[in-house]
Parts: sequence; C-alpha cells; structure tokens
Amino acid sequence: MGRKRLIWSLLFFIALLLAINLFIVFNEMVFDRQYRFGRLFHFDTRLNIPFFFSLFLQLANLLLLFNIVRYCRASKSQTVFWRTLFLAFFLFALDEAFYIHQHFKMSTFGTIASYDRASWSHYLWVIPYFLVFGSLIAVLFIYSTALPTPLKRKLFIAGSLFLFGAVAMEFAGTFYAVIKPEGDIYLLLIKSLEATLQMVGSVMFMDTFATHLYHNKLEIRSKGS
Repeated sequence: MGRKRLIWSLLFFIALLLAINLFIVFNEMVFDRQYRFGRLFHFDTRLNIPFFFSLFLQLANLLLLFNIVRYCRASKSQTVFWRTLFLAFFLFALDEAFYIHQHFKMSTFGTIASYDRASWSHYLWVIPYFLVFGSLIAVLFIYSTALPTPLKRKLFIAGSLFLFGAVAMEFAGTFYAVIKPEGDIYLLLIKSLEATLQMVGSVMFMDTFATHLYHNKLEIRSKGS
C-alpha cells in the first residue's frame, strides 16, 4: 500500500469511528437508547477501539521519529529539533498509555488542590505539564528555523490540529463540566471533537514524518553512491 493510500485509509477510519461514536452518543443522550457495544466506540472512554487506535498512531509516529533521528545527517540545529520532538512525542504517548496526568491530578485533590471544579486550585496539576511541554515547544520553535519552509508548514498544521484537540478542547470540556457537572450531549460532543482533532493531527504528523524520512534516505543514498 502506498503512503497516500495509507494516509487516506487512516483518515477514513477516523471518520468511520467518529460517525459510529456520534450515532451512539445521539441515541443514548436524546432517545435514551443503550447499546451493549456502545462503550467500544465512545471517544471519551479508555481501553476501547478509539483509544487503542489513537495509541497506535502515537507509537507509529514515535517509530518514524526514531528513524528520522537515526538517519539525520543535517545540521546540529535540525538534529536538536528532531530529538526534542521525539522526546515530546514519547512523553505524550507515555501519558496517553498510562493516564499519568489523571493519576497525578487525582493525587493533588484534597492535598494542594480542591475537589471543587469552580476553584482555581482544582487546576494546579496543569502547571507541571505546562512547564514541561511549554519548554519543549519553546525549544522546537527556536530550532525549527533550521527546517525547510514546506516542512515547517506541514508540521505547524499538524501540530496546531493536535494541540487544539489535546489542549484547547480538553480545557473547553473541563470548564463546560463546571457549568454542567452532570454532563450532557454537548460535553460528549466536545470530547468527540477533542479526540478527533488529536487523531487527525497524528495522521498528518505521520504523513509528514514518512515523507521527510523517505527523502532523507534518498539523499543519504545519493551521497553514498
């Protein structure tokens, strides 16, 4: 299977998962119909089909980044960029797989943070994450100047989609839960959009990484011949 066909197949699978998820959410919340298989497709549930598919995308990107770092023969600035990006993806995949941020968040409640979602201290757990990932993003921004403009553009688009889902929609869902603590269809739609943007961003990263790795290997072979 060619690269473009694979990418379109992955995007089609995301669209299929989203359609099934929305069908289940709409029927459960509006018509109060429950499906035994519903949990398998909920975007806001762990250890189901969307969760493992999203994790697969993260691991695939890690593998591509590992090979980019391995075969990188460019400037020192580009090497630092790719190694930092690999570290960022590794930490995010680790958090995604083991739900580290949720465990850390729960450990702060009742000690340094409030259980009350309306209290500012409820969100103290965010600070270490902003410091770690904010520092990594700052390093990436500094060293991205060494990358070719078309590559930077593709990375920016993929990163914007991914971060809008992982950060902006995550906070949108958190703050909406303050207004509607019992939850409703709109909260589930926010969660669905959050997961969808992350998966689409991951696929776009995969396309960018695979293309860059392919051209990188061709360049190495041409120099070696």
